[in-house]
Amino acid sequence: MPQATVTILGAGAIGMAMATVLDENKYKVIFWDIDEEIIDGINLFHKNQRSFSKVKLNKSVRAYKDTGKAVSNSDMIVFAVASKAVREVASSVADYLPRNCVVVSLSKGLEDETFKTMTEVIREELGGDFHYQIAALSGPMLAADMIAKKPTAAMLASLKS
Repeated sequence: MPQATVTILGAGAIGMAMATVLDENKYKVIFWDIDEEIIDGINLFHKNQRSFSKVKLNKSVRAYKDTGKAVSNSDMIVFAVASKAVREVASSVADYLPRNCVVVSLSKGLEDETFKTMTEVIREELGGDFHYQIAALSGPMLAADMIAKKPTAAMLASLKS
């Protein structure tokens, strides 16, 4: 069975924590971020100076600034960007997502102007083709605990079970 590819949109603390969990579970991990310094650090030194700078990432983990390169061959997309950026980022990846891609939101909160949840915002931007492929992952998951491999809990919810 081929290795599944997961693109994490946002290389902040929760994105880094999720990357370590996914990599440990044999997923191919790709990052997308807007910060070229972070992208270079991940690609050249396998570290993220912004979040958990002491954590060494697997050499197979790659990072891109180009959304098309980051998501076009992914089996799963994980939104780990700030809620204020979710709509813009979702819009920027919409044309590149594979049709069978699963989308998971780690972004919390409501959109300021509309009071919509992050999954609602993502659903609007990606369109009806992804209606049942969008889920929210939440729980008392602290990035530092995940990195330290401490016990935590999470719940994944979507419109279709």
